[in-house]
Amino acid sequence: MQLHPATAQPTSDAELANGARLLHGQYQIEAPLIAGGFGITYLARDSLDRQVVIKECFPAELCQRDTTGQVRPRSPAQLRSYKAVLRSFLREAHLLARAEHPNIVPVHQVFRENGTAYIAMDHLLGEDLLSLRETAPQRLTAPMLHACLLQALGALDALHGQGILHRDISPDNLIWTVDNRLMLIDFGAACHTPAEDLTISEDTVAVKDGYSPHELYAAGAIARACSDLYALGATMHYLLTGDPPPSGPERLAAVTRGEADPLHPPAETPAFWSTIAKALSVLPAERYQTAADWLADLRCSRPPGTSAAAPLPATQELPEPTSTAPALPEAADVLAQDVPTASASGARLSTRIADLVAQTNDGLTAGLPRVLRPAPAPEPKAHKLKRQFVDLFGQPVGDLHAWMADQDCIEPSAPLAAGSAGDATDDAPPEADRMQAKGGLGRFFGKRTRPRDSATAS
Repeated sequence: MQLHPATAQPTSDAELANGARLLHGQYQIEAPLIAGGFGITYLARDSLDRQVVIKECFPAELCQRDTTGQVRPRSPAQLRSYKAVLRSFLREAHLLARAEHPNIVPVHQVFRENGTAYIAMDHLLGEDLLSLRETAPQRLTAPMLHACLLQALGALDALHGQGILHRDISPDNLIWTVDNRLMLIDFGAACHTPAEDLTISEDTVAVKDGYSPHELYAAGAIARACSDLYALGATMHYLLTGDPPPSGPERLAAVTRGEADPLHPPAETPAFWSTIAKALSVLPAERYQTAADWLADLRCSRPPGTSAAAPLPATQELPEPTSTAPALPEAADVLAQDVPTASASGARLSTRIADLVAQTNDGLTAGLPRVLRPAPAPEPKAHKLKRQFVDLFGQPVGDLHAWMADQDCIEPSAPLAAGSAGDATDDAPPEADRMQAKGGLGRFFGKRTRPRDSATAS
């Protein structure tokens, strides 16, 4: 993500002030980037003076920030819904920290503070696809769009393999970096989909008209991987035409009435448009069910000038060694390869001599009987940095679910706007709670806090 400091100013009192510190000073807020329905994203700097991005859980329709910086539900009736969103934010952020993939933004840390939760992530230099389409549509050539689609599908395949749905795929949540990589960001609406619990909770569903399929608009809908693939198809439609498709419910109503689908193909359809059209099918059963299925069809519809992703090298068996050493190159031939250029240096000659010695040693070893050959040195084990979930004081948390249950038992330190925390919570009638969920988080639409020419994304 790229920030223009002169334009990244707070748009409301809901945002943390520039210079605010988090996690005992480990992070310092520099400027807000984007405010959306589920949270606020900031540019920050960590204790090692590196720029990072911090996402704050802030469902604006359910909570507010008081004068001390604490985030609290707007009313006692909204406390239960706010806790549900906060619990989901923490749980899914912890899961996403494990979903490492070259096209998924890396997560550094997850922590609680100010009555809410935060995720610290990499700061990406680049531009989101929404801004790119608005400011430089000529860059979106068929080969580039094909590369975008391939990399986005790779990220979704990794997420879905972890049992995670993103549920907010859209052009503003896909970053094209300066080193020509596509990065998937903003997991505020993500949910986990274990086989025994596929129902989407009504109070945490997020929809974006044009990008969300019709099934996400209904309470108690079933979460599917094909819903994310529909949203990716809608994103590609926007990149090709400049407009998202008609909304999911509008398309479903037209098809139900026996009318033509209001979705129209772009004027100039690329070779892979047929795969996008399939992902955008109104009926879930007619779409691609997995990212791998879509990728398989894309291999058959590559546009000119593109190439398929290089397959992983196959494991090859080494031939049995012979009793004679392999023929080695003559020293004169090796040295002659260094003569033609006047810039050949002693370092290059030394490298050639070292290669010659290595080949000689390999030849001598190959000529030995198997039992006399030296045992190969064991390969060093890869040291993988393990991300740790910590509490407010930086202490590691082992059992995440038990820790969150303990946090739910702690009452807020100050009274709520319309009463104390003890008045509101778990004794509210289910009917009232369901009504509040419909009026609160039933539908969220993000807002951009930067001018159209700003290259900011989160």
